[in-house]
Amino acid sequence: MMHGFYFIGPDNDARPRSGQEAGSLAFSEKEILLSKTADGAMLRLGYVMHLVPSVHVSISCITGEVAFRGKQPPDLQLGIAFDPHCYVVDTDHEFQHGVRQLLVRGQLQLPLTLAALEAAERFRDGAPPEFVITLHASVFVENKEAGRFDACRLDLAPSGPLQFQAHRDTWQNQIRNVSPMGSVLPEIPLAVTRQAPWDRVWARLDAASANLAQGGENGYKNCVSEIRQALDAWRKLDGFEAGSQAGKQKDKRQRLHDTANALYHYCSLSVHADEHQANWARADAVPALSTLCALLSARDP
Repeated sequence: MMHGFYFIGPDNDARPRSGQEAGSLAFSEKEILLSKTADGAMLRLGYVMHLVPSVHVSISCITGEVAFRGKQPPDLQLGIAFDPHCYVVDTDHEFQHGVRQLLVRGQLQLPLTLAALEAAERFRDGAPPEFVITLHASVFVENKEAGRFDACRLDLAPSGPLQFQAHRDTWQNQIRNVSPMGSVLPEIPLAVTRQAPWDRVWARLDAASANLAQGGENGYKNCVSEIRQALDAWRKLDGFEAGSQAGKQKDKRQRLHDTANALYHYCSLSVHADEHQANWARADAVPALSTLCALLSARDP
């Protein structure tokens, strides 16, 4: 869908034509691209801008405030996207056979963290993604009577921010492109208030997280060791040991304890059975820490 735009000056006198559109703009759901980066993904939104033939302009510094629109307000603000190509479009220049530059194609690029992607997915809640974009640009419009160019801005007024809905399958394919399941993408809410006696468990969890951030073999090994001690403190608080009850007879809490016990035995390897026989890496520590966080979130002490 095309959206008309105007070139607006500070005093509103820089309109190329009073009350008439200076061009139109559209985003395409077929030109939505997510590519993986070191700390998340780069979102690229392709657009096309059509300029009216009778206006001589130069355009540069195209940016856009990008938000996700959900079923309930307010919109989820994703950030400010930019077009890395600084256009200087001279619409009065004629190429071969009298062709003039009246069409601008570009991409708005917005870096997103995995946390931002997760927030967008929760906000979308299975519905087709709907973007809301407030576009900005620096523009010089020819003032033929004065024989000069007027500095102004690009404005979508009076229609306001541009909205377009992407196809659900297109978006889901792009989400898979960045392999979010290769990282700990789901948000795990942890307790804010950490009172006794569970403060001992949270202290070990914080220590495990600090050791993971430290890195190196000792950091990863100590991370796993701290997780084991956190689980040991939890077992004492809830008073559970390795379960022996038949599977069908277990309730949800007992199954949670079984999972915690399995993680406890996994972490015990770092200080007992293979202490001097195996190297501990980030790939060993991350699933242990993530699992403990998920278990504590489910336990909700």
